Amino acid sequence: MKKKEYQEETIKKVSVLVPERGSHPEILRSAIQIAGILKVPLRLLIPAKFICDRPSKCGFYTEFLEEQSRQTGVFWERVIFEDPLSDFLKKMLPDQDFLVILKEDELMRTVLSHTLCPILLIPKSFEHGFRQVLLAYAGGRFSEKALHLVALLAKFGKCTVEVLTVGNSSPGLRMAHERARYLMDRWKVNAKFKILKDEVKPCILENCENQEVSLLVLGASETKEWRDHHFRSLSQAIAEEAHCPVMIVK
Repeated sequence: MKKKEYQEETIKKVSVLVPERGSHPEILRSAIQIAGILKVPLRLLIPAKFICDRPSKCGFYTEFLEEQSRQTGVFWERVIFEDPLSDFLKKMLPDQDFLVILKEDELMRTVLSHTLCPILLIPKSFEHGFRQVLLAYAGGRFSEKALHLVALLAKFGKCTVEVLTVGNSSPGLRMAHERARYLMDRWKVNAKFKILKDEVKPCILENCENQEVSLLVLGASETKEWRDHHFRSLSQAIAEEAHCPVMIVK
C-alpha cells in the first residue's frame, strides 16, 4: 500500500480548534500525531477574541506546537478567524479537511451540525496515543473514507485495528462486512473483523470498554445531496458516552 494513494483520496490538512477554557495541550499532541501519520500540515484555529482575552494561553499553545513540530517534523501554522464558529466551519471541505476538537457538549453539537469533514473528538482526560482502533459500521452503513483513514493509522501509525459491523440482520450488514475485509486485504493491512447482530449503540460502547479501545471510528457515506440524519444522531449519542476519542466520518 502506498501512502500517496491515500492522500490523493483523503485529507490535505488537519485543523485543531484551540480550547478556549482550561489548559489542554493533549489535544494538540493528538492533532499533530494525526497530521504526522497523514503527512499533511497542521493548522491551529484561533478565534480573534481568544487572542485578545487570553494572550498568555495563546502563547503557551504556540510554544507547545513549536516544540512538537521540531520533534515530529510536522509543519504547522496559525489561522485566526473573526467569523462566528458556525460560519467558519461551513467553509471546511469534506474531502480535504480534518478537524480535531476537545470533547465538550455545546462545542460538539455545534461542530457536528455545521461540519461535513471528518471530526476527531478528544476527551479532556485523554493523554495516550492511538494504539487500539475500533472502526464500527452501524446497520449496514459503509464508508470507504473511514476505512482509508483507519488503514493509514494501522499502516503508518502502528495501530492495532478491528472492524466491527453491527446491526439487525440484513444483506447490507453482510455486504459492509465483506467490503471492509476485501479492501483491507487488498491494501495489505492487518485487521480483525467481527460482525454482530445486536443493538448498535450499546454493542459499540461495550466493545470499546471491553477491548480498551483508544480510538473509536464511526463512518457513513453521505453526499452533498443526502444527509444520514439517523447516523448523525447515533454518532453524537455514542460520542457523548464513549470514554475514548471518537472520530466521526460522515
